Formats: sequence, structure tokens, C-alpha cells
Amino acid sequence: MSSRGTPRQQRSRAKRDQILDTTAALLAELPYPEIGTKLIAERAGVSVGSLYRYFADKDEITRALVLHWLDRMITVLDGALADPPATPGGLVDRVVDTFARFYRSEPGFHQVWFFSGPAGHLDRSVGDAHDTALATRLRAALADPRYALDVSLRQALVAVSVGDKLLSEAFRDDRDGDPEIVAELKLVLRRYLLPADRSTVDRSAGGPGQQ
Repeated sequence: MSSRGTPRQQRSRAKRDQILDTTAALLAELPYPEIGTKLIAERAGVSVGSLYRYFADKDEITRALVLHWLDRMITVLDGALADPPATPGGLVDRVVDTFARFYRSEPGFHQVWFFSGPAGHLDRSVGDAHDTALATRLRAALADPRYALDVSLRQALVAVSVGDKLLSEAFRDDRDGDPEIVAELKLVLRRYLLPADRSTVDRSAGGPGQQ
């Protein structure tokens, strides 16, 4: 019986994922108010009735998509920290560049997270847990013996909050991200997190991996 059920479950997951992927693509094209379940179903190649078997409404689809994006952000950060660069300044730059690339690859995330209602309807504990997960990883990376930096969890959480704010500003009117704001974010985080004698900050630095 379970062997017969597996393909059905796989098809169900595939259809749900198709609805989410389609919504993400639409969010990259259109303002949130212009997207409805009829359009999502049409683009996804499913009936509206089929869509409603998975999601109650557009907001529920978007909330599921936001949760998926938050999980992806953890994954991309883990990837960025997997092979640390030689200096802590290089690590800070890499983390900022990693999240800037994420924003470029998922323009729908920025619209929903910062400008639309559904993200705000998430339980606050979800956002807090996400920020804590990011901050915990950043703190552990800076504590690596090659850097040996004693950054508190509170400091790391402040760094995450500043990163959220400035990346929002960088991508507010520029789909590729305002490079000057991205460079300023690196400068701010370096000065906040790193001792002056461990990282030389060049105000003109802004490219990936610049020391």
C-alpha cells in the first residue's frame, strides 16, 4: 500500500512546489495586490479548485513561500561560512555579498518581506528564531580560532538587524542592489564587529572579498 501511495505523495508535493514557484515568479513581475489565486493557478497549470486543496488563499501561499525563503537564507549563510577566508573582514564582506546575491536571485522575497502584508502576519517568534539562527552562526564563525573574536549574541543580533535594514534600502529601488549602500553595510559591520587592529577598513571597498 505504501508503495502505491508514494508516487501520489510525490505528485502532491510537486504540485504544491509548482504553486509556490509560480507565486515567486509572479512576485518578481507584479505588485502583490495584482496577484490573485486565479492568476497563480493559471500560470502554475492547475485548476483553482486544485490550488485550494493546498492553500486557503493567496496570503497562505505567500506565507509558505516566505518560510521557504527564510530556510534558504540559513542554507546560503551556511555555505558562505563553510570555508572561511583568511581575515574576519573578508568574512564580513562575504556574508554581505552572499545575502546581496540572495536578494538578486529572489526579488519576490524583498517585495513580500518588506512591503506586503503576509510576511507581517507571520508569528513574531518565527522572525525572531530566524534572526537568532543567523546571529548564532555569525557569532560562531567569528569565534573561529583563526579570528578568535568574542562577539556576543546581542552584538550578532544587532548586526543581523542592521543588515536587514540596509539591504532593504539597497534593493528598494534597485533590483540589483545599490552598490554604494552594500559597501556602506560592509563598512558598518566591520567597524561594529571587528577590533580596529584586526581589520583595516577602506571606505572605497565594496567588491566581493575585498580586504
